[in-house]
Amino acid sequence: MLLVSDIGQAERTGTFGPAARALASAAWPGALTLVVPRREEVRLPEVLTAGGSTIGLRLPGHGTPRALARALGPLPVTSANRSGEPDLTNAPGLEIEFGEQLEIILDGGPAPGGMPSTVVRCDEWDTEVLRVGAIPPERIKEIVKAARKGHPEVAPPPPSPLDEWDGG
Repeated sequence: MLLVSDIGQAERTGTFGPAARALASAAWPGALTLVVPRREEVRLPEVLTAGGSTIGLRLPGHGTPRALARALGPLPVTSANRSGEPDLTNAPGLEIEFGEQLEIILDGGPAPGGMPSTVVRCDEWDTEVLRVGAIPPERIKEIVKAARKGHPEVAPPPPSPLDEWDGG
């Protein structure tokens, strides 16, 4: 999965059909990961795509990773927990759990929310919820249904304490 700075960076990495565009407009930045066809001209390590033709993209609600992605390019990431274990939501927890396995920990404060992102595969109008998270599957269906009717729902981005700092 890649964290991106904005929808433009996401669209330069993956192909956004109408369902992905509607979902991104309604729920980004926030707890939504979109799995979309990757652009053929974009070369990505196999570890990010599992050798497939899709890529998971997320525009996080927190300003710090958006600022890093804006400065460095899309950020390859994984969940901050061991498989089957609870999510780690702060830097001290990461340090205790992973210790010397990490070269650096950027502490932007506790992660807000608590629920993981909802993961949705999108291909044109077809969608499939791959993981239920902060955004219920019913809401995903509502957004896509509204977009099909020509009335995409667009929610304003949630405020971030770092938006003033990163120009976000």
